[in-house]
Amino acid sequence: MLYTFHHGKNRGTSTYFKGLDSHFTWRLGEVTLWTGYNSEGKSKFLKQLLLLKSFNENWRHAMFSPEDLPIEDIYDDFIHSLIGKNIDKAYSNVMDESEYRAGYEFIRDKVSSLIH
Repeated sequence: MLYTFHHGKNRGTSTYFKGLDSHFTWRLGEVTLWTGYNSEGKSKFLKQLLLLKSFNENWRHAMFSPEDLPIEDIYDDFIHSLIGKNIDKAYSNVMDESEYRAGYEFIRDKVSSLIH
């Protein structure tokens, strides 16, 4: 405790959102639990934060998101965010198969779902 008193708290690494970093940073070795009401955007926002850490710092993650079933939905959300195009053919700006495969390969290496 004296070491922390003299040297300050470990702030962790950036979220890549400067406004958020003054309230929350990633610290290695910690488990981060997000909770709240349904449909408030927690999972989407968390996926964006995880994707930024994976892309910029080569981090790997495990995620438990039981509302995102079937399991493919978790990965499709990550791929959609990474590629920046839609997966659902009902929308415009749909990614092609090579873009989807590239996104899948990246996400498969970075994210493990705790639901199977």
